[in-house]
Amino acid sequence: SRIEFAQGEYDLLPSSFPELENVIKVMQKYPKMEILLEGHTDNTGSPSKNMTLSYKRVVTVKNYICEFGGLSENRVKVEAFGETKPIAPNNNETNKKKNRRVEMKVLKL
Repeated sequence: SRIEFAQGEYDLLPSSFPELENVIKVMQKYPKMEILLEGHTDNTGSPSKNMTLSYKRVVTVKNYICEFGGLSENRVKVEAFGETKPIAPNNNETNKKKNRRVEMKVLKL
């Protein structure tokens, strides 16, 4: 996933835009396609704040995809996991950055 965020933030980093544009193009090509966005954080802060932050992240991504792609919000589902599913140890900034992410799964084509 190249959808990334600064620590404690839910604003998209500019490095995320090319990936999101690719998602939009694919969803426009396949009008029945539905996706699930899963939001994640590193372990900085409390678990409850991280759950809220991960939810805000997936909503930010959903809004971007739907607004700039002209897509129905019904085609994009969201789920937040907070810090519960890291893909790297939270032992340094490089690894923490990997855990601050939104992943996408195709639900329907």
